[in-house]
Amino acid sequence: MNRILVVDDVSEELQIIHEALSIPGGFEIHGVNHGDAAFDHLATSPRLPDLILLDVHMPGMSGLEVLAGIKMDSRWGDIPVILMTAGAGNDEEQGLELGASDWIQKPIQAGALVVRIHNQLNIHKQKARAQTLSRQTATAATQALQEIAANVRSNIDSIQGHWDRFYKVFGADEDVCPTQMHEEMPVLIHELRADVTRMLRLAEGIG
Repeated sequence: MNRILVVDDVSEELQIIHEALSIPGGFEIHGVNHGDAAFDHLATSPRLPDLILLDVHMPGMSGLEVLAGIKMDSRWGDIPVILMTAGAGNDEEQGLELGASDWIQKPIQAGALVVRIHNQLNIHKQKARAQTLSRQTATAATQALQEIAANVRSNIDSIQGHWDRFYKVFGADEDVCPTQMHEEMPVLIHELRADVTRMLRLAEGIG
């Protein structure tokens, strides 16, 4: 069951929303009447709400101030917030700029509110699935690069071993091991090792 945190300083409004959502909407509702109580709930609740309904016009800390505080905290900044506003003005625009997902006009119409909540919960779930898929893809890419880097490094070690044995036997024979080979082989091996290091750094960046 989805949990909804409702923040509204008017007790009657909290009751109306509770009745509109708890039975027909199938939501678990928790209501608080000011911004500080909302943050206390977020900080102490064993389970965060799936969505927040937030009244814009409240004494003390306004809804927009509460919204800004929510979005600045990584612990609950991803929770979708629907603003509730009763008057004309630019509250909706400011709220959307601060990170609100949607807004609804008061007096609240139960049917419209339920639809908007379901829409935002579905969007949030789809976003979470996309983020999970992105993390899984990044993890797979990182593991693949690390495996390739390990194989390349093993091959470089083999090349280094062959070169060391070859140089030990033929290093003094200019016809078999010319000076150019003396100079180029160590440089080539060094560059290959540097490429492996860059590959591992790329893997870290992806992850």
